[in-house]
Amino acid sequence: MSVYPEWTLDVGTELNAEGDTRFSLRGSGDISPWDLHVDMEVEYSLTGHGELRAAWEGRNKSFYLQGGSISGSLLGVGGKPLFGGSIGNRTTWRALFTPTVKGIAASLGSEEELLGIVLGSDSSRGLSFSELTARRGFTGGIILWGSLSEGALEGKGGQALELGASVSRDDHQLEATWIGIGPDYPYHLPRTELELSWDSSYPVPFTASYFFSSLQTPAAPVFTHELTLDLALKHSLSPRWKFAFRRRSGGTGSVDEGRVRTSFSLKGESPLPWGLSLSADWEVDRVLSRTVFSLSTGGSIRKDFRLGRLSLEGSITSRVGGMVKVQGELSLRSRLDAVPGDPEIELRISQERTELSLSFADLPAGDGLAQGKFSYTLKEGRSSWKASFSLSFTAPFPFLGPTKGIVRGRVFIDKNRDFRFDPGDSPLEGVVLAADGALAVSGKGGVFVFPSLEPGDYHILLQEVPEGLAPEGALPVVHVEVGKEVFVSIPLRSRAWLKGLVFEDKDRDGILDPGEPGVSGVRVLVRGPVNRKLITDPSGYFVAELPPGDYEVRLLVDTLPKRFSPTSPTAIRVTVPEYGVAEVRIGAYRKPRPVVVTFAPPQAAFTYFPPSPVVGEPVRFSGAKSRAVNARIVDYRWEFRLREKHFTAQGKEVTVVFPVPGTWEVILIVTDSKGLIAATKATVEVRPAG
Repeated sequence: MSVYPEWTLDVGTELNAEGDTRFSLRGSGDISPWDLHVDMEVEYSLTGHGELRAAWEGRNKSFYLQGGSISGSLLGVGGKPLFGGSIGNRTTWRALFTPTVKGIAASLGSEEELLGIVLGSDSSRGLSFSELTARRGFTGGIILWGSLSEGALEGKGGQALELGASVSRDDHQLEATWIGIGPDYPYHLPRTELELSWDSSYPVPFTASYFFSSLQTPAAPVFTHELTLDLALKHSLSPRWKFAFRRRSGGTGSVDEGRVRTSFSLKGESPLPWGLSLSADWEVDRVLSRTVFSLSTGGSIRKDFRLGRLSLEGSITSRVGGMVKVQGELSLRSRLDAVPGDPEIELRISQERTELSLSFADLPAGDGLAQGKFSYTLKEGRSSWKASFSLSFTAPFPFLGPTKGIVRGRVFIDKNRDFRFDPGDSPLEGVVLAADGALAVSGKGGVFVFPSLEPGDYHILLQEVPEGLAPEGALPVVHVEVGKEVFVSIPLRSRAWLKGLVFEDKDRDGILDPGEPGVSGVRVLVRGPVNRKLITDPSGYFVAELPPGDYEVRLLVDTLPKRFSPTSPTAIRVTVPEYGVAEVRIGAYRKPRPVVVTFAPPQAAFTYFPPSPVVGEPVRFSGAKSRAVNARIVDYRWEFRLREKHFTAQGKEVTVVFPVPGTWEVILIVTDSKGLIAATKATVEVRPAG
């Protein structure tokens, strides 16, 4: 660990069959005193060609030695060096200034509310331009934007205007853009463009767009129409269909062409990840009397295994137009993700060329990471090769003095509990500690070192505490100073636990049996080296972390729920071991509650006389034996049934005459004053008369 800022260095080389060997060195990092981030790179080849690139950013300013561009929507200029910066959080600017090229771009606002201006000129080309851009968002997902540009080339100038709008609603978006370019606008023929697009993700992903252009050529206008569709279905095979249509015509018959493209694809995961595609392309040029049709099919399959994956891809294209031409390509790739460096080998074969490549990335090499690639190509009987290798590592940047501090310490078991590391204490390895996001792991002797930290206060925390241990006291807050090292001790103590359960002892045997639940809300008093008052949780458990020793666990009987009485001793002696758990179980029996029926449906019952009636004889039925619970019977309803014959009667007592002999079914339905209903049923044997 170093108190100096660390920079990332990359050293690389590239070789090829032509002998053009190149070397590169790149360094990037922070210069804290000036609040800058610097990125510099030097390249040199044995042919004598070299290049230097440098950039720095910080304090709302930036500088790019290799240069860049100042661009509007249609025109731009480039050169080096390029300057840039920001003012506050809403204003950014870029400036370019060379003997021949000058430009400036500035913007104020955010993505949905923006005002921008671009000015540029290139005296070597006689070019100058200016552009004003505005963008504004409104509630309801509506955004409007536009830009006005003026440009001149060698004394002639023109204007261009762009207007646009978009509307977003949940899973749908509609966007429209119109562009108009007038005469003498630099590097552009006069034209008008309109583009409409629709993007939807519900109920299925679907995209559609339409483009129209009217280009003013010296002969006559040329019109272009383009339509594209993209539809994906939510299915296990992920079907997807694409369609594109393009039509260009005009120029007094000098342009008359069209093109139609469509494709369909499927992919799945069983039994192996695979993909299939089919596409067709039809082109026609009526001016040249030429028609070309091509049909392509492709597929892929992948096999995952323990060390990585193996994939195979292939495609065949048949082209008809003047002559028949068939082309094919095959690719075989293997990647070993479980091997350091993720090595990958790929073989690509087609009619024109064969290429074999091997590569690896992020291969541990000392304190750095290595990347490399080798490729061999055979094309038209000639072979070539190319190889590259780079090593990335970090190194201290001491030239401007220290900028950070170091926190070092030791984590150990403090057996004598004096908060100091003594000969009898035990250091701990593999403990993960954190300091406001920075991590450290204790090694030999329990020693840990955090990565270099910025000046300030840091709260040391235990990210992962070994089982059975706890901090001896409050974890420290350390103050880090520039160029200094702080040493802290983290003493831990052994943890001992008392775990108890108060349970409902249904069989009153004092032993916890399956199906006997815990009793919540019961208070327990623990007395020993330390005293605790505990209460059982909803499952009947109580838990306490205690110093090792002998304790008495006493059940406070008066806190048991009503009708509960203990079935175990109310005071139990227990020893809590070091690094262990002592368990206590206390039973309590709940006496049954007396049964008092206060609410129940009525009971229906009836008698009749004579007991063996004959046809035509009066029979008296009585429902007097029916009973209601805390209520009274208010309705008696009788039903008499013999096959298709059926009649009814109402009342507590009724007299009926059976018209035919047979086994009659008699039903009594009663209703009490609470609206509850009960019924009973019996059969009566009716004999023939005489």
